[in-house]
Amino acid sequence: MLAASILAYTHALNIWWVLIIAIAGAVVGDNFWFFVGRTGGRKFLDKYGKFFFLTKKRVDKAELYFGKHGRKTIFFSRFIFGTRMGGAALAGTFGMKCKRFLLSNITSAVSWVFVTAFIGYFFGSSFHDLVKIFHRTELALLILAGSALIIVIIRFIVTQQDP
Repeated sequence: MLAASILAYTHALNIWWVLIIAIAGAVVGDNFWFFVGRTGGRKFLDKYGKFFFLTKKRVDKAELYFGKHGRKTIFFSRFIFGTRMGGAALAGTFGMKCKRFLLSNITSAVSWVFVTAFIGYFFGSSFHDLVKIFHRTELALLILAGSALIIVIIRFIVTQQDP
């Protein structure tokens, strides 16, 4: 998305076509994962959930969570790298209504595309400077993300044990 919007800045692409195609792709892609979750997600969790520390109790809690906060989850997962497809699949798995998902998905796709595209488009002239800054901070971000993942895994292992 950023690359396409930077190309639009250089006039190699038309920004409006970038927006239209990106929104369509985002909506179609997440609907695909929603229906993957809807058709086979629960069977997958029942069979393989134990390998991901997902007990029946945790799956039931997640289902309640999606019942209450599904719209917000779909919206915000769009902006968190690596969670977009998972959020859509889980929404399907936990029985989020199709119409509710579609509206949340379209709203989040339009928001995400406009934010991301216009960041790339308006900062296109600073692209080389942004790359330099990113290279300086990428190791720190990698360490931070790895540390967060380790904390989450440890927390799951500790809470998995019965007293």
